[in-house]
This record gives sequence, structure tokens and C-alpha cells, in this order.
Amino acid sequence: LWTLVDGLAATRVGEVAREAMRARVERVAQSVPLARRPGDGESGTFDVRALPFADDALLLSFREVTRRERERRALAAQSLENLRLRE
Repeated sequence: LWTLVDGLAATRVGEVAREAMRARVERVAQSVPLARRPGDGESGTFDVRALPFADDALLLSFREVTRRERERRALAAQSLENLRLRE
């Protein structure tokens, strides 16, 4: 995996994958910003799941959550503005 995807080891996805393989249990990271290629700008935000299998196999799954995160940030900003208006 590390040789197939250049730069993966230095990312949050790489951390989750290594931890799943080390502990031999499923690991999840939420709201991970990812680029299509190393060095590119952010392409989207994803939930990442790493599930180890026998024989050093690893399943990585990605769920695109960009819209959810954008809405969460907008709601947080709106809530903050509401708090300021009440003061």
C-alpha cells in the first residue's frame, strides 16, 4: 500500500491504516480533508475506515462528507452569531 500511493504514509489516512494494521482492529477517522494527488489542494472531506484482514490485507473505505462538513461549519458560525446577538 505504501509503495502504491506516493505520500500516503504522511497523511491521516496513512496513520489510520498503520494503526489498524498494528492493533489488528478497525479504525475510523472522520472529516479527513483529502487531495486527488499529493501536493494538490483539498478535493473533498471524507470519513475513512480501515479494516484489517488476515494475511496482512487491509480494506480502506472512504465516504465523501464534504457537504455535511460545509453545513456543520455554517451551522456553527450561525450559532456563534446568535450568541453574539444575545449579548
